[in-house]
Amino acid sequence: MNFCAAHWMLRSEVLPQSGVFLTNHHEDQMKKLLSISAVIALGLSLAGCGGFWRGFSSWKAAAFSADWIVVQNDYQMNPKMCWRLRDTSITNEDKSDGVYWLDPKNSHLVHISGWYNRVQVSGGDWNSAAATLGVDLAKCTDGRYQP
Repeated sequence: MNFCAAHWMLRSEVLPQSGVFLTNHHEDQMKKLLSISAVIALGLSLAGCGGFWRGFSSWKAAAFSADWIVVQNDYQMNPKMCWRLRDTSITNEDKSDGVYWLDPKNSHLVHISGWYNRVQVSGGDWNSAAATLGVDLAKCTDGRYQP
């Protein structure tokens, strides 16, 4: 038996149930993994899964794009502007109430702020998403809301 094999055998333990050898190094890695898992589980239990998934969905939509309906209202809170955006990433502007996106039709960078609402379309159900915003999807054409 060479030195490396003897050293490994001295630093190993046999798990009686499985017959698997674990070195101290592997045990340390497993302990770290369990500690990290416990912290994640604790964080999820304190923050709640709903908050976690809402944050994840928001990040995913900004990073990778999604389908959106965006409505901007006039001063009387009537729909004035309306966009149906397919496969578009909407980003919140830093230190502002505005959002912006790259228009997929003409490559213009569109920025809006003030009195707007948006909904991420789920499962291709555009009509339900429009109803959430209180607009008729048929009246939402090319950035204008047709009364």
